[in-house]
Amino acid sequence: EADVNLIDRTIAGSYHQNTRLRNREISLLVHLFKETRDEVVAGNRRQDAYRVFDPLSSPVRFDFEAFDGNQYYLTAYSLSAPQMRPDKENDNAAYQVMLLQLVASDPFIYKDIETRIEIAGFNGGFEFDWEIPPEGYEFERRSESLFGVIEYLGTSPTGMTVNYRARGNVSNPTLINVSTLEQMKLNFNMQQGDIISINTERGNRSITLIRNNTRTNIFYSYSLLESVFLELNPGTNVFRYQADSGEESLEVAIRYRDRRVGI
Repeated sequence: EADVNLIDRTIAGSYHQNTRLRNREISLLVHLFKETRDEVVAGNRRQDAYRVFDPLSSPVRFDFEAFDGNQYYLTAYSLSAPQMRPDKENDNAAYQVMLLQLVASDPFIYKDIETRIEIAGFNGGFEFDWEIPPEGYEFERRSESLFGVIEYLGTSPTGMTVNYRARGNVSNPTLINVSTLEQMKLNFNMQQGDIISINTERGNRSITLIRNNTRTNIFYSYSLLESVFLELNPGTNVFRYQADSGEESLEVAIRYRDRRVGI
């Protein structure tokens, strides 16, 4: 469910202000199979369930397969300990029926496999069977394209992780959404071997520099007045990268997971 906030218009109807998804409430009936008549083993199974779904424990991740064959997951918190009725209908020699009541503070369902798209990189030329021809051999070649196209199959906008890798000195790398002309610019001079990772997910935004195997928070480099944290929208997303200098030495990759309200 969602909260839709509206403001009344003077004549008729209303203006849409914003929409916010509520927490996802979940009730699950689970069959806890005993596989033995030994009450000690059955009791241990029940204790395992109480331990996993203890409301005071950390959230529980549920992984499941949808009808399309893809794997998805969501994370939820237990609202109470598992409820197990002792009557014969719910507790017999084969199984114990268990009721789980949970709430997901993040109501979205995520695809388990992360997608990686390289906008700029180097294409390897080394393959077997292999021998060096007289004119020499090109081990790799840089992609000439400055653009990347992402067909995002999720139903809701989602953040992403943008990775910059410098093969030389790079000044002020920038990623641009070609459709909206929004950009995400860093005021930072990268050295050869530097890696910058930008997480644009709301609530988890970060900008991290990896230099000489040392991780440093460089959120200060975000160009606040010129930039927005770019997201993926359902459908086709076209991005272009650029830099004030050293553009030819920059590798760019984007990682994301599909995010859905249902499957």
